[in-house]
Amino acid sequence: MLLDQDVFRERRLPRDLVHRESEVAQVSRALKPALRGERPEDLLISGPSGVGKTTLARFLLDNPRSPTDLDSTLLRVLGETTGSVLRDAIDAHPSDASVHRGVATDRLAGILRDAVDDPYVLVLDEADDLPETEALDELMSVPGVTVIAIAHDADEWLARIDQRYRGQFSGEHHVRLDRYAPGELADILEPRAEQGLDPAGWDRPVLEAVADEVAGRARDAIQTLKWAARLAGERGRDRITMSEIGDGHVEAQRAIRAAALESLPYHHQVLYGVVWSDGPITSHELHDRYETVAPDAYGDRLMEPIGKRSRTLKLRKLAEYDLVEWEDHDDNSRTYSVVDERIESTVDVSTPLRN
Repeated sequence: MLLDQDVFRERRLPRDLVHRESEVAQVSRALKPALRGERPEDLLISGPSGVGKTTLARFLLDNPRSPTDLDSTLLRVLGETTGSVLRDAIDAHPSDASVHRGVATDRLAGILRDAVDDPYVLVLDEADDLPETEALDELMSVPGVTVIAIAHDADEWLARIDQRYRGQFSGEHHVRLDRYAPGELADILEPRAEQGLDPAGWDRPVLEAVADEVAGRARDAIQTLKWAARLAGERGRDRITMSEIGDGHVEAQRAIRAAALESLPYHHQVLYGVVWSDGPITSHELHDRYETVAPDAYGDRLMEPIGKRSRTLKLRKLAEYDLVEWEDHDDNSRTYSVVDERIESTVDVSTPLRN
């Protein structure tokens, strides 16, 4: 049933971004000055998880068929410091510039400025935490650098950056991606099904049923179809049925959540560990618990535990990845719990909170 699993890889770029034509055109307009050797315009790409924000940027910058030939790189900046973002930007530049870890952070923007002669586009993926650092200020000070920031909540992100830059990431410079309609998802699935599945095992109604099962997220739909085909093969079926689609969606969500947790920075993993170990857990208990386990959790790491405000922001990121959820109470407190207890914590926070 599943003939080519590679077709369903998350990082595989499609030949066309169907139902994103206007967004592709918007990003293309921002990059157009590069055709004249000029600096492209900055952009913010926002939207919920799984709707193709990173794919949109990669489609135009990491694609042999793209009309622009730009020096560009994609950096995953969630949880990174100003210094680490700048070092990664320098190391990824095609020049011979490089820096060792001992170089002071306040020198890095100057090194990048000296290295960049032609336009250099930095795609800052998972940029939700970026306003907590000075990285954006430093990058915006380099004349040849263009920033494409990718975040979930545009309004919150714009409110937290320096007001000097808000106009450069608003209006025409803001690409907002919404979830797909079911028919659009079926169109996205069709070429993958044609390339990767036994043609006797599916038809258009199967794709539409998969699209109805997920919440408008292309990533979930693609992985659900893959798992449904795999389960159909394991069960000896000739065709994918609603049973495989429902079970496939469950397995796809588990795999997506597990991969997301593994990819998140250590602070997020510690917080997930607290909620997974002791949830449902109130916000007050969670903060007490975090401070109790922090000495052991961070004991052998070159980082410090984070404060309450930063914890709250990182819990929100865990919710965006469908890893934790919460219930609000009248006293402004919350009760946190994990969405799927099968996704085990990657951090041992076994010191008991309750007697």
